[in-house]
Order: sequence, then C-alpha cells, then structure tokens
Amino acid sequence: MVLWNGAISHLTLFLEFYCFF
Repeated sequence: MVLWNGAISHLTLFLEFYCFF
C-alpha cells in the first residue's frame, strides 16, 4: 500500500512537472 501510494505521488509530481513546462 505504501509503495503504491509512493508511486501515485511520483506520478502526480511528474505530471505536474510536465504540465509546468
């Protein structure tokens, strides 16, 4: 569960970073 939550957090961060640029 924790690993999945971490993956989701990383994905959202990546998407936010991608959208920012």
